[in-house]
Amino acid sequence: MRSIVFGGLTAWGVLAFHLPQMWLMFFLLFPKTGPGTWRDAVFNALIFAAWGLIHSILARDFSHRIMAKLVGEDFVKLLYVSIAGLTQCALIFLWRPLEGVFWQAEGVWRWVLIAAFLAAAGAVWVTSILLDYMEALGVRAVIRRWKRQEPPPPVLSMKGPYAHCRHPVYFFTLFFLWIGPVMNATRLEFALLGTIYVLAGMRLEDRDTAIILGEEYREYQKHVPILIPRLKPWRREKGDPAARV
Repeated sequence: MRSIVFGGLTAWGVLAFHLPQMWLMFFLLFPKTGPGTWRDAVFNALIFAAWGLIHSILARDFSHRIMAKLVGEDFVKLLYVSIAGLTQCALIFLWRPLEGVFWQAEGVWRWVLIAAFLAAAGAVWVTSILLDYMEALGVRAVIRRWKRQEPPPPVLSMKGPYAHCRHPVYFFTLFFLWIGPVMNATRLEFALLGTIYVLAGMRLEDRDTAIILGEEYREYQKHVPILIPRLKPWRREKGDPAARV
């Protein structure tokens, strides 16, 4: 019975993480054009701001403590992933189509831009799960609870693109927002607001990570750019006890 419960929670984590992302891909790849006016654009901005505020609040320590009291420490990340996924679905569902098309590629260029969009989406997904897929789903702590394991201390990892820039997920997200065969007013507003959210969230996350990891991360900050990748991957010198890859 216990294995069924934990298996169900894992399956829910997979759905809560991936289904909203798939819907977002469809929303951006095939953006609707409608009769929306500036009032609808204001409505979109308000619900986006509400969504961003919810995410920011949930990421704070006091929210973590409240959720831990409600569901237990091991289920906090899964609850966060669930709320994030559900609120993102609500955002997309409520988004009002706007009037106006800025570009719409045809022929070969349409397929080139579709391929570039899908590549950006794939890069966002890979960099999101690269360090720990089960942690990204919010079920790593659930699995540890099932196996009665203690959580490991936080460590700095510089796998793959993380040796080139500190936030490759955000780097590829910007391409994901802006590349595509169609750019109409509906998608343009979402891309603009999404860019603001990404840049602000990146700064906050970078600050919080530096607080958690301390001097090791501050050394990482000195050598690895926050967003624009460096060409050569950075590695600590061999023999440095603080190095982790």
